[in-house]
Amino acid sequence: MTQNRAPLTFWEKITKQLFFAIWFFAKKISPDAARQLLYWGISDKALVSQPFADPSLHMETLGKTFPNPIGIAAGFDKEVKYNDELIRNGFGFGELGTFTYKPDHHSQKTHFIPDKRAILVESESFPNNGIVNLGNKLIARRRLPHIVGVNISSSLDIDERNIGQFLEYLEQDLIHSIQHVAPYCDFITLNLSHPGMPISTLIHNPAQLGLLLRQIKQQIKKFAPIITPKLILKIPYDGQINVQLLSDMLIEEQVDGLIVAGFSASKSIKQILPDPRVKGCIAGEPLKDPSTELLRRFY
Repeated sequence: MTQNRAPLTFWEKITKQLFFAIWFFAKKISPDAARQLLYWGISDKALVSQPFADPSLHMETLGKTFPNPIGIAAGFDKEVKYNDELIRNGFGFGELGTFTYKPDHHSQKTHFIPDKRAILVESESFPNNGIVNLGNKLIARRRLPHIVGVNISSSLDIDERNIGQFLEYLEQDLIHSIQHVAPYCDFITLNLSHPGMPISTLIHNPAQLGLLLRQIKQQIKKFAPIITPKLILKIPYDGQINVQLLSDMLIEEQVDGLIVAGFSASKSIKQILPDPRVKGCIAGEPLKDPSTELLRRFY
């Protein structure tokens, strides 16, 4: 049964509109300022006085009951600060990150291309303060009932002369991350979705990726043996992906989920942009049809 909601008062309407106006202009200046304003609004109930809830939206997946299927994707909360409050106000789940084990201080540039379509361009990096510095924040939210995942990746560079050493260092880097997050989340997403990052090259080598995923699953079980987080793989849109080989490997390694087509650096996608020379990863409307087709093939 749908929850009855009291109509907003005049001052509640004014407060909400004011918050959204300030948030919009703050977002143009600083994403961090915009997040902070949003946090104040939801924590003080200025934006949501009565969170929406409806049992008909409940869904069972990954061994959990989700209040609804609409969640906060990775990229919004890299400080373990905002997602829990957003979930309290009606979202079904959240995903923290993307995090690397050590801090990554590359500046990430995100902008929209001025066009009638929704086109997002993002630089190829994972700026964050590092999982190694998040321990106390993750422990502090351990007892909350919210369903939350942690999105992890690596910014290690490939040494083309010694790919074996890269894979060894990558495995150790990810295991260090898992050690810090596995006891405090419901699922872990291994993020390969930025095509310009060295780790994303593994999507073209299912055998090596399978070995890495097997090690990751073993380490997740080791560090969280009682309530073991699920493992999800996130991949970019890439027209050269061998869907059959990758799917067979994911089934064999018993990976729990797949997030398809986060970003693309494909030349065929960039050719339809107002300026095909744009640098960075593309998301948005140009990916709608090709990513939907890729998702269909994986399904």
